[in-house]
Amino acid sequence: MKKVRKFLSIFFIVCFCLQTLIGCSSNKDNGYYNGIKWGTSIDKLKNELGDNITVSDDNESILQMIENYNGMDGILGSVMYYFDNSELSKITITIASNSDKSNISDEELNKNLYDKFINKYGECSNSNSMEYEWNTQYSNISLSTANYIQYEPID
Repeated sequence: MKKVRKFLSIFFIVCFCLQTLIGCSSNKDNGYYNGIKWGTSIDKLKNELGDNITVSDDNESILQMIENYNGMDGILGSVMYYFDNSELSKITITIASNSDKSNISDEELNKNLYDKFINKYGECSNSNSMEYEWNTQYSNISLSTANYIQYEPID
């Protein structure tokens, strides 16, 4: 009877540890911007984004303006989706504070973005005084101190 209890105790401890490890590793994002996969067609993305977009005349990019970007009041996001052969190939985002609705400085905004990226993607893979980089499962992501973000597929 003691052997069965000991076995069950060890079994449950191992199961708990594995569950914890799996939960921790799944918290990090795979690197897609808003779950939009590389290679998505321009037509499919236009349908997903809705009416609040501008499509370039050559059908090679889409501009989306977002108020209160990423849930931050008074922060504007200008998202550009770039296409190569009608397939999504790059995303760039310019973030700015709307001075009428937010009094956050560019430095505070950058710190806030950096913290959100750390929570979402983990520690950055590379950094210098002007830029932070993350290499995720599917994307290379960079955040500049000028609040410019770029997502590119991993080759």
